[in-house]
Amino acid sequence: MRQFEWTVTGDPEQLDAVIPRHLPTQLPVGLAQVISANALAVPLANHTLRYATRLHELRLLGSYLVDSGGQIVLRRAELSCSALHIRRFISESAGLGMLTGVMQACLGWRTTPGSVHHVDALPTRLAHRFPAQGERPDLLFELAPETLLAGEARGRSPLSGRPPASVWVEHRQRIASLLAWSRAHAPLVVTWAYLTETGTTVDLFTPRYGNHRFNGPFGYPAPPPAPTHTDDDLRPARHVVVTPPEVDLAGIDTSLPPDEQLTLDVGLDPSLSPTNVSSPKAQRAPQADQTPPGTLFASALARRRTLETALYDSAGPESITVAGHQMRGQWGRTDLLGDEHGQVLLGVFDEPLSSEETTRLVQRLRQRFAERDDDVPSGNETSQVSTAMQGRVFVVHDPTGTRPAWEHLED
Repeated sequence: MRQFEWTVTGDPEQLDAVIPRHLPTQLPVGLAQVISANALAVPLANHTLRYATRLHELRLLGSYLVDSGGQIVLRRAELSCSALHIRRFISESAGLGMLTGVMQACLGWRTTPGSVHHVDALPTRLAHRFPAQGERPDLLFELAPETLLAGEARGRSPLSGRPPASVWVEHRQRIASLLAWSRAHAPLVVTWAYLTETGTTVDLFTPRYGNHRFNGPFGYPAPPPAPTHTDDDLRPARHVVVTPPEVDLAGIDTSLPPDEQLTLDVGLDPSLSPTNVSSPKAQRAPQADQTPPGTLFASALARRRTLETALYDSAGPESITVAGHQMRGQWGRTDLLGDEHGQVLLGVFDEPLSSEETTRLVQRLRQRFAERDDDVPSGNETSQVSTAMQGRVFVVHDPTGTRPAWEHLED
C-alpha cells in the first residue's frame, strides 16, 4: 500500500495538493474480504436480490483473482480475453473489496451488524437525492457509535502490468468531486487498487486534516521490488503489495501514460478531462445531498437488513447449524476458467452473530482447515483459507478445496 494525503484551499474548499505521506508498506488482505464486500452490492433501483445470482457473481470474481499465500494476483491473460463489461465488473468489484480490506487491516476494525453499507444500496427515497454524475462515495463505515467514515473505491488493471509511478489527474478529479459530499456528511478516504500478475497495489488517499483515523503508517515495510521474470517463470512475490521498481511518488502527471489508457471504472464526469482540470467547470464545487449523516446511516442500515433477508430467503430451505445459528448457503467452484482448485462459500445466517461468536467461528475454521491441509505437499503456497463476515453474510474462500467442506463448518 502507498499512502497519499490531500490538502484543500479556498471557501468553498477546493482541492489543492496531493502528495505522498508514507513509504510503501504491506497489508494482510485475504481474497474472502475482497469477495464479501460485493455480496450486498445492488443497483440504485429497488431490484430484487437473489442468492443464486450473487453466488455466481462471486464465483466469477474468484475466477480472475488468485489468493496465493496471502498474495492476491490477477489472471491477466484470462482477463484480457474477456469482454469489456466483464473486465469492468472484475476491476470495480476488486476495488470495492480492497477498500474494505484496507479498512480492516489498517484500523484493526471488524465489521459488525450495521457497520458498513453500500451507498448504492440506500433506499430509493434517499438515493435519488444524490447527483447522477458520481458525487457520492461507495461505502459508509461506522467506526464507532456516531463516528462515520465514507470510502470511495476504484479498481484498475493497467496494461503495463504495474501501478502508476505518480499521482494522476484522474485521482485529483475524483477526490475533488467528493469534497462537497464529505463536508456535508463525514470524513472521506479514497483507494485505487491496481491488479497485476505479480500482486495488488493499493493507493490510499486521505485528507491532511480531519477525524479519519488514517494517519499511519500502517502494516510493515515493503520488501525490495520483486525481480523481473520471464513468461515461463512467473511466480507471485511473497507479499500482498508489490512496489514497482523506480517508483517516483513525488510528481503529478498531467495525462495518462499511453499504456494506461485501458479504463476499467465508470462514473467520472466526462467534462472533467485532463485538459479541463483547471477550468471553472472542473473547479466548481459539486452539489451534495444535505441529509444528516445519522439519518443517512439509519436508512442504510434498514435497507441492508432488507437485502440480507432477501438473500437468506432466496438461498433455499436447507440450512445447517453453525456457531449455534442457522446458516443457509452453498459452496461454489471459483475457477470457472480452467482445472485449478478453489471454492467459495456464500453463507447467510438467520440472524447476526456477535463479535465473540464470529471470533470463535473463525478460529475454529482455521484450525479445522489447517488440520486438513497437513496433507498438502510442502511448497504448496495456496492452502490458506480466508474468511470474512459482514452482518449476516459469511464468506469463506478455500483456494485448494475440491469439494464442499461442510464438515469444517457444522457444530
